[in-house]
Amino acid sequence: MRIVLAISLSLLSFGSVAFACSCVASGGCPALGGQAGPVFLGTVLRVTDLLATDDSAFLSSRRARIRVDERFGGLAPDLREVDVYTGSGGGDCGIAFKIGEAYLVDAFVEKGVAHAGICSSTRRIDAAGVLLRVLRQRRDGLVREALSYYAFLASEVEIHATNAAESAVIDRVDDHTVEMIRSGQTPST
Repeated sequence: MRIVLAISLSLLSFGSVAFACSCVASGGCPALGGQAGPVFLGTVLRVTDLLATDDSAFLSSRRARIRVDERFGGLAPDLREVDVYTGSGGGDCGIAFKIGEAYLVDAFVEKGVAHAGICSSTRRIDAAGVLLRVLRQRRDGLVREALSYYAFLASEVEIHATNAAESAVIDRVDDHTVEMIRSGQTPST
């Protein structure tokens, strides 16, 4: 009996490398730690398993090519497709991207490469209901909020000068522009 147990234990020690994913112990995915990356809604075009190397980075064993269907931030306006790296699943925090399915992708960028894992908000579109609604409201209201904030800032204008006797002439050019000339200066708007 002891021999069987000893052989069993020794065979277990020759097993392959095991992964375990924990968002809590590590403080969460880097996306939650300030390395903001792209957030978008997209459809998976292809998924490629990559060869592992000894120095393989976290969430880098699978690459998903994703068509950008709707953007929420972090992407250039002309970018139509994005490569997102993830793990292969089975304990390495990877997203099981499936070809043809739509996902809300919340990636982080490391060394110029977008990565997504299960600790981020990345999920299939059918599981993104409230989050997707909030992202759309924030994005769609951004211009209105920015203009409102600008109006607040521009409601009182401060003109800084020196202790010397100076004069300033303020000329209203049109409804959106004023021109100010302080003594001894060229016009500025």
